[in-house]
Amino acid sequence: MTAPLHVIARIKAAPDTLDDLIASMRIMVAEVREEPGCLRYDLTQSQDDLTVLVFVEEWATRADWETHMEGAAIARHRARTRPEMILDAEVHALGQIA
Repeated sequence: MTAPLHVIARIKAAPDTLDDLIASMRIMVAEVREEPGCLRYDLTQSQDDLTVLVFVEEWATRADWETHMEGAAIARHRARTRPEMILDAEVHALGQIA
């Protein structure tokens, strides 16, 4: 059996568009949680810097995550937002080792 894929995505949002970005992300979260292979898809916010948003994800397989990344929920989110709303982003696909 294949181990689940864990994903951490950290986003640094522009302060002046933070509320709009979060609103779009909340819609996306609801949609993504219905996708095949999605075991966990949580949006969290730093308590020290409200402009830091972190997705904590778990996928049944890497293929499920890759399909998600090319899927309709992501495309709709991108259509609702503007690139300048995100100042920085990094995504880490992780495999559990212990």
